[in-house]
Amino acid sequence: MLGFLMMITRKHAVTQIIGFLAMENGLLFAATSATYGMPLVVELGVALDLLIALHLRSVLLPYPDDLRQS
Repeated sequence: MLGFLMMITRKHAVTQIIGFLAMENGLLFAATSATYGMPLVVELGVALDLLIALHLRSVLLPYPDDLRQS
């Protein structure tokens, strides 16, 4: 619930993504504890976290070639 609240009340994309990750991790822990382990849900959660991390990297570093100028 706190991740959802953080996601809808913040204006910046980075804090919204952090709120989404908090909400997603809470749902993952609830699903695995309710069913005594779900390997597929865990794998999908890790894949979704990786996708969000890559999206966050593209938001924070839009032009990485500009940083490597010599």
